[in-house]
Amino acid sequence: MRRLLFVIAFTAAACLQDRAALALDGSVVSTSGGTAVADAKIDVEVSDVLKPDVAATDRDGRFLIEMHRHFSDDERDTYGVTLTVQADGFMPVTRVFQIPERGRFDQLAGLRIEMVPVAGGATLSDEEKAAVSEQVTQQGYALYLLPFDMDHPDGPETFDLHDFAGALRRSIVPHIQALPVADPPQDLTIRPIAIEVGTNDAERIMAYGLYLKGLAMVTGEMFIEPNQDGTQVELSSSFQIVPQVEGYGPGSLFVDDLIPAEAGSASRLARKISPFWKMASVLAIGVHEYKQAMAGAPADQAALRRIRTYLAAQKAEARADMQTFVRQLDRLISRIDGELTGS
Repeated sequence: MRRLLFVIAFTAAACLQDRAALALDGSVVSTSGGTAVADAKIDVEVSDVLKPDVAATDRDGRFLIEMHRHFSDDERDTYGVTLTVQADGFMPVTRVFQIPERGRFDQLAGLRIEMVPVAGGATLSDEEKAAVSEQVTQQGYALYLLPFDMDHPDGPETFDLHDFAGALRRSIVPHIQALPVADPPQDLTIRPIAIEVGTNDAERIMAYGLYLKGLAMVTGEMFIEPNQDGTQVELSSSFQIVPQVEGYGPGSLFVDDLIPAEAGSASRLARKISPFWKMASVLAIGVHEYKQAMAGAPADQAALRRIRTYLAAQKAEARADMQTFVRQLDRLISRIDGELTGS
């Protein structure tokens, strides 16, 4: 009898331990002062399976996600999880987390996710504005590349972005020019800009983006990885969409690239970078043009139909592992449909 009780107790303890390994917890805070963000809704994606509104933060900004309640054993058998967080008054944010041990979500305990207020909590001084005033775009069709942090054997440096800017332009511009509308979005520019701001300071980056009237602000980290096949350059980039629409904002998207250091010319480098750059740019253009279409009274119905056409075409090209991105496209398309039908 004692042996049976021991086995039952051991089994129960093991079960509780397994459940603990499947729990994901953390907090959501504002970049403005670090205050808690209450009632933030959290979407979770693992193994290409997206579940919306899996959890919400409490009044202290805390959340707990019991993964076994929402995902099957096979779906949880993964090394990564994507969280998309949305809250009133803040820009949505998507974060991708890597798990050291497959399926052990508890190894990510105490996650901290920062959200940028929609109005932008940071302001630029007159001196900061003057330093970049000549870079302000008049039409709003510009991506700005901020200095990347570099990690290599000789210590941190700044990544020269000009070759990368050329590669992005060669990749993105033909893509938007080929969108299935009679007058595709305008030609966009890729502008490296020397701004002294931390790569994780999303609030100040957004303040610069609003002043520059850009489509997106791009920054991130660069890692040099020597291996037997030659030196690889790993880029982890944040693509922060600037245009803001009340009730909608895709926030920051994240792009990972692995590029041979000897890729050479911009045209060769363009063939190596992630296709997600093109898709993120189309979404940014869509938000910008949607905002313009809605500025009049009444809204420009023809412009809305045109925007919907190229967003739907972009959605059709998205890969199966881009569900979070597709969800942002769907949200904007849904808003356009509501305007077109009057619902």
